[in-house]
Amino acid sequence: MDDEILADVASSRGGSNSVTAILVDREKLMVANVGDSRAVVCGGGEVKQVTTDHEPNKEIEVIECRGGFVSKMPGQPQDLKNYMDKKLQIKLNANRMVVGTLRGFDQFMNLVVDNTVEVNGNEKTNHGIGIVM
Repeated sequence: MDDEILADVASSRGGSNSVTAILVDREKLMVANVGDSRAVVCGGGEVKQVTTDHEPNKEIEVIECRGGFVSKMPGQPQDLKNYMDKKLQIKLNANRMVVGTLRGFDQFMNLVVDNTVEVNGNEKTNHGIGIVM
């Protein structure tokens, strides 16, 4: 049964997104995200996005920023993309955690789910769908 499930996942083209936060000693905030779910800190009249969205249309930029390269090849580009996605997945998703110290005037943080920002923008997400901490 496990082998069947793993085989289905390996050939799947699906994706996921998530955002999580941990507050350590009421001062240090650790935030991580995958996809376009994001964390937004609000306080002192400011709204500040503290995570970076992962966007499929920026794949080349992300690969090149990490020292890789992308070249166009004739043939079956989708097969190459699928192969590279599996090989590079861990490297491309590494180092996505943000660590910072809360400011005295920070009032709350909103963990915003997918698509809410596209409709509302950061400033209005505190009234949208999300988890307020």
